[in-house]
Amino acid sequence: MASKKENPPLISEIFQRRVPQIIGIYMGASWGLIQFVSWLVEEFALSPYLPQFTFIFFLCMLPTIILLAYFHGKPGKDRWTPVEKIGIPVNIFGTIIILFLVFGGKE
Repeated sequence: MASKKENPPLISEIFQRRVPQIIGIYMGASWGLIQFVSWLVEEFALSPYLPQFTFIFFLCMLPTIILLAYFHGKPGKDRWTPVEKIGIPVNIFGTIIILFLVFGGKE
């Protein structure tokens, strides 16, 4: 009797693709860069909005990181899917619009 190989549940698949680890690294690096930008603002009297700009940028780019982590986090040959080919440019364009709306009239 041959047993069928069942697909792993979504949670197992997410961990196999190392999505939580990649998001954790992204969040840690983002936090470090936001702290660095805050230091630059204090040290060199740059725009006080720069740390908020940086925070919103990294927050808005999180969907792109999730897509890349899910589709490319598993070892093996990488292929770009239509979801990525459409989703990443839409996310980047949406991020630009959000940043322009929030910070358009500021320094």
